[in-house]
Amino acid sequence: MTNPPRYIWAEAPGGGTATLTYTFTGSGAASNFSHTTSIKITGCGIEIDVTSPQAGVSANPPPFEGGKAHAFDVTHSPNPDKHFVVFYKDVVDANFNVQDFSIALKANTVPEVSPSFISDRNPRWTKLSGPNSGALSSTAGVEVDYVNPKEGGVYQFAFDLDDYPRTEFPVVLPLGGPDVTDYFLSETQRYEEWLSALRERLFDASASEFARGVLVLSYFGRTVANMNHKHGTYESASSPCKQYCNGTVTIAGHVFGKDHIGNFLYAYMAARIDITLRQTRWCADFIDVLHKRRDAPDDQAAYAAGHALGLDPTGDFKTILEALDIPPMQNEAARRGWPSEDVATGVLYPTWGATPGLYTPD
Repeated sequence: MTNPPRYIWAEAPGGGTATLTYTFTGSGAASNFSHTTSIKITGCGIEIDVTSPQAGVSANPPPFEGGKAHAFDVTHSPNPDKHFVVFYKDVVDANFNVQDFSIALKANTVPEVSPSFISDRNPRWTKLSGPNSGALSSTAGVEVDYVNPKEGGVYQFAFDLDDYPRTEFPVVLPLGGPDVTDYFLSETQRYEEWLSALRERLFDASASEFARGVLVLSYFGRTVANMNHKHGTYESASSPCKQYCNGTVTIAGHVFGKDHIGNFLYAYMAARIDITLRQTRWCADFIDVLHKRRDAPDDQAAYAAGHALGLDPTGDFKTILEALDIPPMQNEAARRGWPSEDVATGVLYPTWGATPGLYTPD
């Protein structure tokens, strides 16, 4: 008699040994008896996949290898740590309200085995650190969602499974550069005081409106030429994310290229000495021609906001910005960045003309 083959399939977290014991029942002698035994043991690894319809293109995307602590360092560029990313531009509406969205976190076996392999081992999810925003849909299960994060930063999660070491992994909502709103507004006030002192000195120095105008423009041009905010270093804590938002700052709740500190201030001062927005843009173009360069489109767009603030110097700059079209003022790095609440400041640049001497800074 020939019995049909029987198979034993074993699943285990890793390598090891197995013992198969045979027992026979019955009596009498057996003849022509033989058997062949095959035992297949599959060692299963774990990996974590992270997905979302709003996902950005990560420079080092999931899945995350199980049993490791994956961390994201914002300074590691151009070779970033493995991470999942969501950009600000992909989750905000036209009024810059962050829309509801979710991020799916799923544990898989490698290679793929029985679906119950993970669920039978008490799978658990934990948020370890990150902004106080959003929530896990559940702390147990093969797959859960992280729902409605509304703030930028690095969200660190952990996955635990019986018989396996913990897996930690990051979800990145990359921060733009630090908030320099107070610094920017203090600069508008500093230049306002400079213009007032300049006008007072020139009024006493000459009775000619033409001569005063020429001197104001001369001192204004020299001051603007030394407005080197774009060369400043604006960094604090975890912002900016060097991989996606390098060279940016946050002003009035929106992320811009750091050169816009100077662009806003230049147009602000132009408005304060009665230069129209069209003339402001023409002057910028003329200076660029002299230096054999061209303003980027976002620079030209930014002049409108600075000029509008110059026409209404006591106005709220956030309101002024949001009454205009902000995306054209942003380069791609700025559009990706989530507004930062880290605070940074900059240096004070020289002005000319409030005290005598064209070539002597005030």
